[in-house]
Amino acid sequence: MEHRHHQRMPVDIRAFIYRRGLPVATGRIRNASRRGFFIETDYGELQAHQRVQCELYPGEGQGGGSRRVLVCVVRCSPRGAGVELDEDDGPLATAVIACARPSREAEDVRSNDGAIASAVRMNDC
Repeated sequence: MEHRHHQRMPVDIRAFIYRRGLPVATGRIRNASRRGFFIETDYGELQAHQRVQCELYPGEGQGGGSRRVLVCVVRCSPRGAGVELDEDDGPLATAVIACARPSREAEDVRSNDGAIASAVRMNDC
């Protein structure tokens, strides 16, 4: 049985996966929470407990440039990998995810989590 601390939100964010600073794969983030996300990819060399970086591209009009976050792979499947955000990268990744959602939902996220709003200026999105 799964135990989640944060609600998953459907998203569609293009991403690159990096190992040791080098890009190794592309993928799409399909759902995300404040502490992690699932990235669909056909890259089969990810392993549980492995630390990698993901560069997120929220899309045109949704924040412009990319944001890179440090993650730890917590589970792998044939479709991709579930990852947990590094403690320091959580606010940044949550802000990027908020930028990728429709503006009304992003407003709800900002009002519900003051730490994120103060850590990352949301109007940069």
